[in-house]
Amino acid sequence: MSSRTDYRIILLRCFRSGFNPIEAHQQVVSLMGPESPFTATVYRWFDRFAKADFSLDDAIRSGRPQSRSTTVIFASVQANPAKSVRDIERETDTSKSTVSDILTRSGLVAKRPHTVPHDLTAAELCTRLKVCSSLLSLYRTTAWIETIVVMDEKWITYSNPDRKL
Repeated sequence: MSSRTDYRIILLRCFRSGFNPIEAHQQVVSLMGPESPFTATVYRWFDRFAKADFSLDDAIRSGRPQSRSTTVIFASVQANPAKSVRDIERETDTSKSTVSDILTRSGLVAKRPHTVPHDLTAAELCTRLKVCSSLLSLYRTTAWIETIVVMDEKWITYSNPDRKL
């Protein structure tokens, strides 16, 4: 499959050779086959060439400008990558879907934004140690291990200040 630039080069050559748009369209169809542009497109390009615009690139299109909050959103993410989309939404006064679209288009992926490190105070640590000691003192043999039912594994740590990314 040929690119648009290939068709445009052929059309420009036909224009400079003095062909009319219909003859140019027939030339493109004979050279490129059924994937050639429509006659209306050939007319449009001939009008453009007649105005001395020989650029083969697409014209700049007007449209809705990008949100000005894009830079604010990127600055917010760079300042604290652990923020969630809702936190950024509240901070920038932008809708959640807009924030999500901007971050997705830029290739960013959410990685556990709400992971909170599990830090215990000294009192909680002492309480936990006392409870564990009392439970272990109840069973001095290993027969009690058979009574444990494992539902879901959860490792409990008393110091985990770093968050995984």
